[in-house]
Amino acid sequence: MKEVWPWKRRYWVLLYLSALGCIAALLWLILFMTLPRHHLPHAPSSGINYVVEQWKDPSDSSSLLAPWRPDFTKNIVPLSCHSHNDYWRSVPLFEAVAAGCTGVEADIWLNKKAGSDGLLVGHSLKSLRDDRTLQNLYVKPLLKILENQNNNSTESDEGFSNPNGVFQSSPNATLTLVLDFKSDGPELWPLVNQELEALRSNGWLTNWSNSTDKINWRPIIVVATGKAPFDLLISNTTYRDVFYDAPLKDIANPKYNQSNSYYASVSMSTLGKIWLWKFSSSQLNQIKTQVALANAKGLKARYWDTPALPVIFREYIWGILVGNGVGMLNLAKIELHGRFLADMSARQSCEVPSLTGLEVFRAYVLGRWISHLEICRYERGKMQDILQDVEDDDASPQGRDEVKLKPAKIPKKHYNVDLELNDENLIQDSIDRFK
Repeated sequence: MKEVWPWKRRYWVLLYLSALGCIAALLWLILFMTLPRHHLPHAPSSGINYVVEQWKDPSDSSSLLAPWRPDFTKNIVPLSCHSHNDYWRSVPLFEAVAAGCTGVEADIWLNKKAGSDGLLVGHSLKSLRDDRTLQNLYVKPLLKILENQNNNSTESDEGFSNPNGVFQSSPNATLTLVLDFKSDGPELWPLVNQELEALRSNGWLTNWSNSTDKINWRPIIVVATGKAPFDLLISNTTYRDVFYDAPLKDIANPKYNQSNSYYASVSMSTLGKIWLWKFSSSQLNQIKTQVALANAKGLKARYWDTPALPVIFREYIWGILVGNGVGMLNLAKIELHGRFLADMSARQSCEVPSLTGLEVFRAYVLGRWISHLEICRYERGKMQDILQDVEDDDASPQGRDEVKLKPAKIPKKHYNVDLELNDENLIQDSIDRFK
């Protein structure tokens, strides 16, 4: 009997340690699947960060802009990212601009309370508050920002045709304000035009003119989506300064063009189920076709409702979209996007190994991890500060800087620096074994 008890104790100790090991492995797996494998970028030093830090309620969106800080958006480089449901952020508009996003989105509703005016901003009727209006959160702060950005500017040879935009590092970059019509479209339409009048009268809204048959680019472009009435949007055949979010699924329809639309969007779910973290060949062809048709019309393709987790799956999808020339990345967590584009920008002269999310996961488990975000990080000795290339005025046919996404390219000679995988044969072997 005395000999049995020591054996039982050893058995239970081993069982207990095995259980702890399994729990630890499970926790590691969860962290690997959900946490980004890279450091977040440091926020550039600028005046807008003061607003983000001090902001407490919608009235602060305007009041904190006085006195004006000359370095308001200094060192912030505009990126092709769309701040989805931007009003949900702790500081609407300002957090997105501070991250460099060139697109923000507001869901707008009629204010049906007696004696109330102004359009309300929120995701649902229950979330609406009297102080969270389109004016307070977006129109008024944008007015103040643009007034200050252009206060001391020198008029160009073209006169008033090219005012400064929101971003000081790229004053010709245009910010997209997407208005998602949640209430009845025809009922909202005249009120939306009324709310935009201050921006319009100052000459800050991008517009299309029938007389010249071209778009006149300005610091802001307004895009209507949701229940927005397309027939009313195009009813003015001589001038328009609100553009449509065309359905990317129906982008071949000739009625959608650059004179009336700017975005071309669709839910990622329309592509069907994505099995094993990899697009099928038909899904890839569908993406290529849709994006190519949108680009041919001069529209920015955008896929919304992209998965946020696991991280490697999200980054795989982002890589595919960018590689196929999508015009705007739709995202909920803007703080992750800057690092992604920083890495994308740092490997312009490289070539990406074609690994699926599942292959990447297997490679990581076996110690053969090849990081999509870390490869090429030290291509030039250090990470470049520039997050996104912005074409100069002469290269832009529209007269304003057009922020473009560029596909990542990873060199075969550079690998995950942190794990010191610098043997080319070893890397190629780990790629080949999971094909």
